[in-house]
Amino acid sequence: MTESKWYELITSWESSGLSQREFCKQQGVEFKAFKYWRTEGIASGKFTASNRWASKETPPDFSKVMLSTEADLPSINTNESPRFIELTLPHGITLKLPV
Repeated sequence: MTESKWYELITSWESSGLSQREFCKQQGVEFKAFKYWRTEGIASGKFTASNRWASKETPPDFSKVMLSTEADLPSINTNESPRFIELTLPHGITLKLPV
């Protein structure tokens, strides 16, 4: 399948209301290939990431950002306690960035 055909298929999925796996099964395409081409399309700016899982009724919330020190994490300067910006994302993903 050509790149443009993949992007047409992905655009079709966006409006289908199906999960990616369900859509791939229905269309007879490999799920891993679908994910690859979707990632490539997002990275190249051909389309944006889907936000279909977001509630349409409530406005988006900001993620909580906390400044914390944690002795168990490596410090850039050993004379100081490490300081991090902690960003908790949806689905339990937490990023800790040194300040």
